[in-house]
Amino acid sequence: ANDIYGKSKIYSDQSISMDDRLRGQAESEPFSLRTIGGEINGLKLKVHEMPEFISGEKCILFLKKSSGRYVPVRGSLGKVSI
Repeated sequence: ANDIYGKSKIYSDQSISMDDRLRGQAESEPFSLRTIGGEINGLKLKVHEMPEFISGEKCILFLKKSSGRYVPVRGSLGKVSI
């Protein structure tokens, strides 16, 4: 996808299911979480301090809505593995 400057970037979309929420409005489940970085056609982009996700992992997420999608707050600080 293109970033806000029109330059091509690799983004990863994760499908997130919630067990519980602490604050804010719940979206319909599962909802989409977008992070910069990932792999496509053998080309990888890894961004320092951007959280990575493993299928089935449990974590606490701190999210904000940006351009109609959820993104982690302050990169890797927006994810706490449990």
